[in-house]
Amino acid sequence: MAQPTLFEGPIPGENFTSDTKNYPWHRPPQITDLDQAIELIAKKVMGEPLCYNIITLLEVGVPVVSIAGIVAMQGIGAGKWTPDYAMILAGPICHIIMIMAESYGVKYKLGLDQDFKLKTKHYFQMANRVNAVRGTEEALETEVPKEPMAPTQGGFMNVGKNMIQEEGISPEANPEDVQEGM
Repeated sequence: MAQPTLFEGPIPGENFTSDTKNYPWHRPPQITDLDQAIELIAKKVMGEPLCYNIITLLEVGVPVVSIAGIVAMQGIGAGKWTPDYAMILAGPICHIIMIMAESYGVKYKLGLDQDFKLKTKHYFQMANRVNAVRGTEEALETEVPKEPMAPTQGGFMNVGKNMIQEEGISPEANPEDVQEGM
């Protein structure tokens, strides 16, 4: 297999001169009427293969809003409607999916959690205070060992402590004197 050369890549700025209508979403949308879009979605979603897939997703626990987002994005990718039009269609798509789920007797999650609480700066400040209080309570409850712990040998951070304890070097000693003692 031949190695690609440096000169086989795109020319800088080539994307500005290429045809912008290469993809369906680069062209005007095919559907601009809301009723026509809802009718197309209903036929597609309630069709034979997709219907069972959607019901299976709902049984597994995928929220209705997520499935509706997938259907809306497929329409954008196919050039059926624009992204802002997909936002308008999201509500009717959800209703169609909920009606399907109820007709099949499948319990579903809508996906809009009502108990969602926005975590603000104040929330995190209070959480830090609570953690600090819990930490001090735990520290007071633990027993302090009666014998001082022996310093561990080794490790970069223990070098200074070991030298002070073993060789009697004071922390205020001149650095040249410490090197000479080694």
